[in-house]
Amino acid sequence: MASFPDSSFQDDDKLGRLKVTNTMGDTDDDGDFDELYSFGSRSFSIWDEDGVQVFDSGDIFEQTIANLFPEYHNWDAKKGKSDGRRDNKGPGPGPEALAIGKIDDSI
Repeated sequence: MASFPDSSFQDDDKLGRLKVTNTMGDTDDDGDFDELYSFGSRSFSIWDEDGVQVFDSGDIFEQTIANLFPEYHNWDAKKGKSDGRRDNKGPGPGPEALAIGKIDDSI
């Protein structure tokens, strides 16, 4: 985070491993970041056609993997081991984006 060079935010035990976007956050257009935005989550939500959230999975992924598959909790497939990446990506592959639409009678 070059925008915060003297900050302890960069320490790995704080926000140092958090990936943020550089496409948003300069709220006053002066070339530096005033806000940090990070994408991704450990849960998924379902929204109805009016934009009302009707379900959120909360920590069900985290709890299920930890309870049923503790050896794979915080597993890193590239490294082939658990690496304590909870601060980065969560318990496993995690949820991905999905959008469902309907055209005429087809979903």
